[in-house]
Amino acid sequence: SSIFITLFFMEAGVRIYYYGIMNTLTGKVSGVVPISMTGLLKLSDNEKIVYELKPNAEGFSKLVSVKINPEGFRDKSYSLIKKEDVYRIVILGDSITFGIGVGKEEIFSERLEKLLQNLCNKKKVEVLNFAVPAYNTSQELEVLKTKALKYKPDLVILAYYLNDIFPPVDISHDLEFSMKGFFYKHSHLFRLIYERLKQSKRTMSYTQELAVNYSNNSKL
Repeated sequence: SSIFITLFFMEAGVRIYYYGIMNTLTGKVSGVVPISMTGLLKLSDNEKIVYELKPNAEGFSKLVSVKINPEGFRDKSYSLIKKEDVYRIVILGDSITFGIGVGKEEIFSERLEKLLQNLCNKKKVEVLNFAVPAYNTSQELEVLKTKALKYKPDLVILAYYLNDIFPPVDISHDLEFSMKGFFYKHSHLFRLIYERLKQSKRTMSYTQELAVNYSNNSKL
């Protein structure tokens, strides 16, 4: 009993310290896990894409509410048929473009759409956000070919980040049930200890990994 009580208060302490008492009490901290564990992602039938957003999924990620539209991206729904008075922009990217940790109205694609619409009187501006967290450039290219071009964009913007050169992330182990996965998802104390131990075993820092992947000898 004493061990259980001690672990309970340590778990509560970690949650309150990192996320605040209100987020802890409302249960929002259940979404402070890798997005692959939030129920917002699924494995893709397209091997080049690897994984994708789950259509009509709803949940919390990094303490904010996230809704995925029926077409499978974080935005409102759009018709495949583009009207003549519409100027349509497609944005491809990763978690930054997806808007991880911010509400939908604060995503830069939403703000760009409002800004351009205020500057343009002759046409309606639509900015479609096809970003998915942890995507690399090869995945984004495949999304463009198989999904985004169907919407007949007038302009395509690729939002690039330094780690977009890395290979696709393998999230299959997060989507499958395991005891480690269960505790990792539900116990913030377990995740804190696990991540610290994993970091201590790394042979090089994130900055060094970037340098290696961008070197002339890199296989990527």
